[in-house]
Order: sequence, then C-alpha cells, then structure tokens
Amino acid sequence: MTHGHPDHLWGVLDANDNPIYPNASYIISAVEWDVWSDPDVVHKLPAAMPKEQIAKGAKNHFSHIKDKVVMVREGYEIVSGVRVIDTPGHTPGHMSVEVAGGDGLVIAGDALTHVLISFQHPSWKVPVDHEADRGISTRLRLLDRLAVDKRRLVAAHLPFPGTGFVERKDGAYRFVAS
Repeated sequence: MTHGHPDHLWGVLDANDNPIYPNASYIISAVEWDVWSDPDVVHKLPAAMPKEQIAKGAKNHFSHIKDKVVMVREGYEIVSGVRVIDTPGHTPGHMSVEVAGGDGLVIAGDALTHVLISFQHPSWKVPVDHEADRGISTRLRLLDRLAVDKRRLVAAHLPFPGTGFVERKDGAYRFVAS
C-alpha cells in the first residue's frame, strides 16, 4: 500500500469489515503505519479532508489487517527486482514501488496526483498533502528522476491508461500517456 487514504486502503475490507483477500499480506511503510496508529491523527490531517471520517476509517481498516502487515523502510526488496522508495509528502510515510527490468517502472501511488498540476506546476502546494513542502520536494525529485531515467510511470490518478513517461517541457514536466 502506498499510503493509508481511503482510495488506497479501504478496498481491503468488504461492507461487513471482512477481508476481501483473506490470504493476502500487506506491505506498508513503517512511518505510514505510525501515522495512522497515532491517537491524535485526526488533528494532524490536512484541513481540506473530512478528518474524522478518514481517521476513523483508516484505523478501522488497519485494525482488521494488522496481523498481515509487513512494515518496511526505503530500499526494502519485496521480491527480487521490486523495491520500496520513499516518496513522502502526500502522507508522511507515502511510498512508491520501483520495478527493475525492461525500461523499469515506478508505481507512484499519489506522489503525483494530477496530470496538469503535478507535472506543469510541481511546486504548487496540494491541499490534501499532509506535508505540503515535502510533497513539493518529492514531486520535483521524482519527476526529475523519471525524466532522466526514462522509466515508465504508473500512478493512481493519471488519465487512462494511467501509465506513461515523464518528459521535461518548458521548464517543467509533462506526462506522456502510453
């Protein structure tokens, strides 16, 4: 899991709080786990979010899968050629996954959330980022790396097909779907 927001976590349970994938194990950043385990998390969420609903939902979902969670840090190799990279800002423990082989691939979760804002204006603050300044530095670092390395990108909120490449353009970046 890249992070604990509803659109990335809440699909692990059905409407009755039963695991949808009872045999699954889950990998999450240790920092992210600590964020949602904090009893005061509701007061640390961005103002633009429905804080009570998100905090309560995350705590509930994590409580039902806690015995199946593997907490990891930057560089953890999930399997050979698949490793965790830290991409904090959207949440303090947001992580992405880098896949070796071929042209390479980065699964960026919500490190890049909008096809125009994240690429053409990566220095803009995003209201739903928990740590706006870290989000900016992460976006700039990740975009530069993707443009230089010419690695394929997959991110949750990019336009269909949600995969493509990053190019430098006019002092910023652009997403080229493919």
